[in-house]
Amino acid sequence: MKKVILLFLVLSLLLGLMSCEAVDTGDKDEGIPDKTSDTISEESGSSETASRGASNGYKTWVSLVKKIPLNRFEEFKNNRSCAIAKNYDTGNLYVTGFYDEVVQVYTSSGKYVKTIEHESLSSPVDISIHQGNGDLYVLNYTSHSVSVFDKNGNFLRNFGGAGSNDENLLYPHSIYATNRIYVSDGFANRDKVNIYDKSGGFIKAFGGSGAGSGKFYYPKGVAVYGGEVYVADAFNKKIQVFSKLGSYKREFSIAGIPPDDIAIDSHMEHLYYTDYTDVIVTNLEGDYVYSWGGKAFQGGTDDIIVDSKSRLVYVTDDNYIRVYKIYNSLYW
Repeated sequence: MKKVILLFLVLSLLLGLMSCEAVDTGDKDEGIPDKTSDTISEESGSSETASRGASNGYKTWVSLVKKIPLNRFEEFKNNRSCAIAKNYDTGNLYVTGFYDEVVQVYTSSGKYVKTIEHESLSSPVDISIHQGNGDLYVLNYTSHSVSVFDKNGNFLRNFGGAGSNDENLLYPHSIYATNRIYVSDGFANRDKVNIYDKSGGFIKAFGGSGAGSGKFYYPKGVAVYGGEVYVADAFNKKIQVFSKLGSYKREFSIAGIPPDDIAIDSHMEHLYYTDYTDVIVTNLEGDYVYSWGGKAFQGGTDDIIVDSKSRLVYVTDDNYIRVYKIYNSLYW
């Protein structure tokens, strides 16, 4: 009888842990490792977790597994806002230094590899990698342009630039690289997304100022999945979906704070977006799944990417790259 009671208590405890609601007890002081460190701020089993929803009847949650500190190297000392991209073949992470005008490269475990510097880099605000050839596309905020590097960090070309024509940019916000390159360009009521080919040749722009379907009020994050382009329409507070060439298809509204950056988990077909304070997850039709954040992020959320194969989410704030593991009761 005692064994039966003990077994019941253990099962009850496990069920309680699996149904926990967004536990966040804050972050530990990690210290600053040097460039020779093989791993950075491992936090397996951290209490910073989220479990607030279900997808297709299956519980989904994330857990913080690692924090990579920013501002720890001389080349990156002034950084306070950064974007991140990942080469899924090599696993390397690429991080922009907005104020330092560099790109830093890390291994997937967080070991420093090198710093990419070039005169064309001018307040790099976003970064994306073409997963076919490994080319690196860096979006420059103050030169209104895109710098392209090969997978080894060698400069290839620059395109975009300031001007009044559709192919030009003005303080652009986000970039996404596939066989076509998508750049959100919302400053000063430009409110459009530009499409270029891989070489930087202009194809077209779509959008325009307004609140109606297919129009934007400051477009920000861009992601491409399943032949569709997802755009965070920040001040209209919605996500709009287009064809690859910019034909409007559908949209869904966002409650609360305007969306900023977006990413898509192709494994579960979930959309992740940041709103400066939290990470919110929906399905591709906009139905809420779960969220996490709040005091966990220092200075607010900046950028987000999802590695669907490794089941990892990378979120940047003012001080860290935070790496989360995605769990789902169907797959884990």
